[in-house]
Amino acid sequence: MDTLYGKTLKKGFVHDLLSRQWTYISNDIVLDKPELEKYYKKVNNHLWSLIEPLPDELLRNLNPIADIYSDEMCYQVTAINDFISHLVANLNRIDGVNMGIDKSEIFTGKQIKNLLKHPDDSTLGQYFKNQKGDSNLENL
Repeated sequence: MDTLYGKTLKKGFVHDLLSRQWTYISNDIVLDKPELEKYYKKVNNHLWSLIEPLPDELLRNLNPIADIYSDEMCYQVTAINDFISHLVANLNRIDGVNMGIDKSEIFTGKQIKNLLKHPDDSTLGQYFKNQKGDSNLENL
């Protein structure tokens, strides 16, 4: 699965891990915890979208956000700046389907979760290392 990340991208695997917020939740969760209606807006009969960050006491009552991302699934992760640079550099080329970007990295879900806790020298590891604020790793 492809996933992008960057400071301006406010959804997706990497953002969700750093923010600890459930960007989208199912209708079943809201029916089970009606207090969530204050923080989410109904998108359709199955899905709700986050409109206001959840307070810590509500977050503790939800399963950890990392649970929705499979440890076994492979993710091709790309920094948004690298993705845009690649697009701009190749605007005049006709290649058909492009199956990768040079600076993309491939990790399993488990590897990404471990990188958040123990960043290495990979591009994603360095991104995690440079993030400011509380990522509350106990909730992963």
